[in-house]
Amino acid sequence: MNDPGLNEPISDGAKDVENRTGDDGEREGDVIEEEDEQDFLEPSRWWLASTAFPLIAGTFGPMASAFSICALVVTWRVGIPEGKTEAEGIRLPDPSWLIGINAAQLAIALISNLFLLLNMARRVRFSVAQPVTIIGWYISSFALTGLCASVSGPLRSLPKSSYALSQAFYYAIFSAGLYFLVASLMLITVWGASKGHYDKEFQLTMSQRTLMLQTISFLVYLLSGAAVFSHVEGWSFLDAVYWTDFTLLTVGIGDLAPSTNMGRGLLFPFAIGGIIILGLVIGSIRSLVLERGKVKMSARMVEKERRRLIVKIEKKDKAAVLKPIHSDSKSSSPNTNRKINDTSSSKQTQPLAHAYAHTHTSI
Repeated sequence: MNDPGLNEPISDGAKDVENRTGDDGEREGDVIEEEDEQDFLEPSRWWLASTAFPLIAGTFGPMASAFSICALVVTWRVGIPEGKTEAEGIRLPDPSWLIGINAAQLAIALISNLFLLLNMARRVRFSVAQPVTIIGWYISSFALTGLCASVSGPLRSLPKSSYALSQAFYYAIFSAGLYFLVASLMLITVWGASKGHYDKEFQLTMSQRTLMLQTISFLVYLLSGAAVFSHVEGWSFLDAVYWTDFTLLTVGIGDLAPSTNMGRGLLFPFAIGGIIILGLVIGSIRSLVLERGKVKMSARMVEKERRRLIVKIEKKDKAAVLKPIHSDSKSSSPNTNRKINDTSSSKQTQPLAHAYAHTHTSI
């Protein structure tokens, strides 16, 4: 399911010439250019649905799950004592039903991500993996949307000025939006495959697979580092995620910094490793863009050259040279003649063999 139409033979001009030989007029140059443009853009449109959308889903699906993990490990509301700021607030416990639904949607989303990756690795069939992936992501999106609506509305048991929504609440909003986006993109991909515009197989290139794996590795590295520094420095998990974000992205806000000797000792190797992984991700994105641009440019140049040669041959009244050569039905190869002779010989020997068998039986 990679670049449909670009891998097809581009030298099928004979049929085009036969269909256009009887025309009285010849095409003008601008008309040919317009048709060339349309022929070129058609496979590019389906490239988005067949390759780009699955690549985006495989990259942002795990990112949505990472946000969902952040939304689960910390409560969604923070109580603000009188005369205190939001940073000095006290975490309010979430209802048990909210935690249960949040955990269930995370499990469903992780299963959806797993089925998508297994389908891309050709371990699970397309017809099985895609419904599981799409339905699972939609369930997670709607569940998080409902939870966010409940927390920001009916669950307000305190005056609005006495509490605030925590980082986990906003991570849940981001996660719900990403789940809905990737599920919708994969729905378009499944629709295009069902219409026969491309095969029901993911044929991602090496750079595309590398980008997905590096993105997942970066997210795992970031969350793992946040868990370690949260334990070492005594930060909350989301504060540690916040710190690892601006550290690995080289933003360097500076409002949080390791204060223990162990934390400061781990800072340098953690930052170097994260920056290297981030650089690899950026390099893979660059390779992907250059790879796609090279394919598009090559297809455009070859197609224009083919059209130009066909028109040139038509103008010289030499269109017959493009007609395929059909073999004469009356001619036969030596192998065919040999087969016919062998068949005739066998038919001639059959009566002799029958007569010999009859004589032998009589004796």
